[in-house]
Amino acid sequence: MMKKTARDTRGAITLEATIVVTLFIFFMIVLYSLFVMFLAHNTIGHAILQASKSLSLDPHYTEKLGLNEQGKAESVTQWLANVIGNDLMQLNGSNPNFSSDTHWYKESTINPGTATESETNKHNEEAATRNAQLQDVVRSRVIGFLGETEAGARQVLDKYKVVGGLNGLDFSDSYVANGDVHVVVKYKLTFNFKLFTVSEFEFTQAAKSKLWK
Repeated sequence: MMKKTARDTRGAITLEATIVVTLFIFFMIVLYSLFVMFLAHNTIGHAILQASKSLSLDPHYTEKLGLNEQGKAESVTQWLANVIGNDLMQLNGSNPNFSSDTHWYKESTINPGTATESETNKHNEEAATRNAQLQDVVRSRVIGFLGETEAGARQVLDKYKVVGGLNGLDFSDSYVANGDVHVVVKYKLTFNFKLFTVSEFEFTQAAKSKLWK
């Protein structure tokens, strides 16, 4: 009888230990997954914040410092090359992700009550062009702050399990208004395992900086 009781006790302890260990492993996996998601959120947030600060300087560089003899804006990289020399630029390395020669920051205004149809169409075309330029320059600048190059940025995003990698970053909601540049990014992160049938979480982050003119 005592032997049977001892076996029952050992069996109960084994069952309890199995449950506790299983719950502990599950908890650690969830904790690790949340930690990775936190790092991804923080890394991308830092990149868009730095991108917005960098973009805020573009009007000043382009309009105030980068005018050539014909009055056309030069890129920041070319302006730096003219100032400190091409040889020094090559030694330091020039990253095209940190410069732009487009006027993406221009805000076109129109009075809907007095504008003609042709003026309205022209305004809409210019707005669409500016929006496309803004998305391109935001994407390039974020790439620069994520990993300097496109390959580096892809590596960072893959490490943090961003759905779609670099193509999974959506900057379509970024805009310029009232002298401010608003950098907005939407993306999804993959959880390490399905949690109650949910394996992806969607995030939206934004940063705003005053354009320096």
